[in-house]
Amino acid sequence: MKAVLIGIIIVVILGGVVVAGFYTGFFPTGQKTGNGLNTPALTTVPTTLPTVAANTPVATPVTTPTTNPPTVRPTVPPAVTSTPVPPTPLATVVSPPVPAASVDFQIYVSGVGGTGLSRTVTAQITNTGTADAHNVWVKSEVFSGQQKVSISGQDSLRMDIGIVKAATTVPVQANLTFGLLDGLRIQQNGARFLLTITSDERTQTLNYDYTP
Repeated sequence: MKAVLIGIIIVVILGGVVVAGFYTGFFPTGQKTGNGLNTPALTTVPTTLPTVAANTPVATPVTTPTTNPPTVRPTVPPAVTSTPVPPTPLATVVSPPVPAASVDFQIYVSGVGGTGLSRTVTAQITNTGTADAHNVWVKSEVFSGQQKVSISGQDSLRMDIGIVKAATTVPVQANLTFGLLDGLRIQQNGARFLLTITSDERTQTLNYDYTP
């Protein structure tokens, strides 16, 4: 058995030598092969690998993180909410009420003269109001002993004056004539003169007592 193995090994070794000689001898460098190609000789280039010592630390590249600058956002001021202010009311100027223009009469009898059956009454009429009096006229009436006395045969005597301006005084003179009996009654008992002043604006009555 050992002889058989030794023989096989020898055969393999001889076969390898023959094959190596066949390629080296029959295909020299630069010759053509059976297919007509010129096969160049192979050149073996030694490759030298760097020798790294055992336990030599390998430098690990450190990657520096890129720090981006913080994003700065513009500061927006908060919205200001304004409280509406109510409008200031305008001052109301209240004017004092203006009194209405008015007419007011005042009479002053300065005297009664005469004897017998006639009398002359002298007076002054004043408009003490703030407005002019228009179409002023005076009605005279006479009473004696609780009885009305006729004046020139009439119940009363009218005298037209016209316009009496405000704060103005107008003189008035009335000539009165009586009958015989009325004249005697006035001479004995005296008389009351009733003067009624009438205008477009006002009517006013005044009394004057006469004693002989």
